[in-house]
Amino acid sequence: MNSENAKRIFKAITQHGRKGIGIISLSIETGIPQSQLREYLSKHTDFFTIIRDKRRYTINRFGKYKGSEDKMLVALEEYNQSNTTAMYVLPLIALSAINSSLFLINNR
Repeated sequence: MNSENAKRIFKAITQHGRKGIGIISLSIETGIPQSQLREYLSKHTDFFTIIRDKRRYTINRFGKYKGSEDKMLVALEEYNQSNTTAMYVLPLIALSAINSSLFLINNR
């Protein structure tokens, strides 16, 4: 999930306050498919929680960030930046390993 989509999700959920928002409504508001929302929300339980009997999502006010929207936004940004970095670094490491192997094989 990119940073812009993460912010849209966060904004939509916070606007609905303690009553929360259902996955269909969230999908309509953000333009993000329901399946991607479910996956994203289930991965980020420090930020979001589900009101089980109503099947709505809301901000997790009891988790690591105690409902602090500012702290959550900073943490979401850091999470997205670290994932973006990993997305580029790992393939470069793999490519370097392949090139080194080919060099060693060719220079025997």
